[in-house]
Amino acid sequence: MADMAGITELLRKMNESQTAQHRELLEKVTATEASVQALQGLQPQVAALEDSVSVLDKKVDAKCAECMEAVKALQTQYSSRPASSASSARSWSTGAKRRRGESSQASTIAMETSGGPTDFQNICRRWIGTFPRKVLDVTREQVWSEILVQLPPSLPAADASPHFQRSSQSFSVIWSTEEQARDFSTWFGMNCVTWKDPRCGTVTQLRCRGDLPHEIRMRQRHLGQAWMPLMKLLRAHRDWTPRCKLGCSGFSNAITVTTDKDVWDLIRVDSDGHAEWVQDECEDWGITADLVKPIIDMLNLL
Repeated sequence: MADMAGITELLRKMNESQTAQHRELLEKVTATEASVQALQGLQPQVAALEDSVSVLDKKVDAKCAECMEAVKALQTQYSSRPASSASSARSWSTGAKRRRGESSQASTIAMETSGGPTDFQNICRRWIGTFPRKVLDVTREQVWSEILVQLPPSLPAADASPHFQRSSQSFSVIWSTEEQARDFSTWFGMNCVTWKDPRCGTVTQLRCRGDLPHEIRMRQRHLGQAWMPLMKLLRAHRDWTPRCKLGCSGFSNAITVTTDKDVWDLIRVDSDGHAEWVQDECEDWGITADLVKPIIDMLNLL
């Protein structure tokens, strides 16, 4: 009798366990069917999303192709256009320095045929600088864009042609008329235009200047060729000190020595291009007219 009660209790427990397992399995099946129905309900939304992604991909591809065509067009335009007048002017103004070791006659011919800027461009060009270090074209273009926003309506961007040399400390702008160039210089002088160096945070005030006349540039180039040999003569004497500075100016047509007290003209070039030694006081330094005669002769041959 006791054995029968034990068997009955065991069967009852087994039945309850199976019932619980069946109930749990039924709940899982029900949940799975609900998930399947939910996924089936999302199929239209998934299809719409796929269509949207496909359309977006096509738009992105089209935009990328458009940008590539624009870049190719700019590259073609840049490679086919003539060298910028500002680059010509900069290379023109530094040509004598690079050719200092060449013969004077060859240098003069090269300078006269180097395709320098026209008189019109000289009058209408303005240089903006000087940056404390050489900066990229993108940086100077950004500075020019900031300047354009501040300019008055009488100086529209369409009338200005900026020129950015590669990795330079300045850039130039050529205006359509001389009056606009003068107005731009006036505006620049009345407004404080600054540039903040992102590397160190130093703020530099930019300035505007015009091109020097062709005659002054040529005169400075000629005088500059006599600067180095004359400097060697002066430094060779024991009385020459760092306080004495040798300079040349196309405005004064002379090579000068500046001391703490005085400014002396050493070599002067007249309007006909004739050079002469005008400072006899340098004989006190041991420099006589005979020593500088080769330098004078060189200038007279230019």
